[in-house]
Amino acid sequence: MDWLLSAPVAHRGLFGVFVDIEDQERGDAPKFLPENSISAFAKAVEYGYHVELDVRLLADGEVVVFHDADLERMTGVKGKVSRIGAFSLRDTPLLGSNESAPLLSEVLELISGRVGVIIELKCDNDKRELEKRVVEIVSGYSGDFAAASFDPASLKWFRRNAPDIKRGLIASGSSRDGSLFKRFARERLWSAESVKPDFIAYDLRDLPCAAAQKLRRSGIPLLAWTIRNESDMNKARREADNFIFEGLLP
Repeated sequence: MDWLLSAPVAHRGLFGVFVDIEDQERGDAPKFLPENSISAFAKAVEYGYHVELDVRLLADGEVVVFHDADLERMTGVKGKVSRIGAFSLRDTPLLGSNESAPLLSEVLELISGRVGVIIELKCDNDKRELEKRVVEIVSGYSGDFAAASFDPASLKWFRRNAPDIKRGLIASGSSRDGSLFKRFARERLWSAESVKPDFIAYDLRDLPCAAAQKLRRSGIPLLAWTIRNESDMNKARREADNFIFEGLLP
């Protein structure tokens, strides 16, 4: 996992408003790059940052790079991502752009091993269909990548069925999802023993965390998320081995 520590990780690509030097010289307007878009990933590659992206399963079995379960925030269209197919998605642009949400295969083709990729799985059910499709898509990909999830069951599936794929356990002590017991277990990383993660990604707001630091001392890299300003970055550099960021250029 040395690659994971070699550069900061751009959260959902390097998205936001950017003004390139060439654009300034031409007097062009700033460009808006949507999150989890081809342009955002291309910009991260240009700067040499690794990327983190989110994947979901479409109705036709394709794997799309998209964070939310619902389309509305990023497209203005109401509806569930899981109920739309790749063909229809092409006609649904991301807000503020003429781009549509890319497929995982398209993003990997763009990156082509130039930077590392953290693939965060957003599972809508426990049938492990998304995991199976991700394994199919990354088979033969020669670049550095890892699968990551908040869901220990997803990572256990990878451990049993695709042990060669590196696994990242994402956790937070601030999450209010699930029962009190489940939140307590996630915060203290109780699933780490069964998951056997290759790295931990932990909410910066909840660092330092005794459980995360214990795993770090055992040789498991610790990433802090999500860094949004200089103060966050300074804390992340004290408490973790690397960080996932957005809204700035480290």
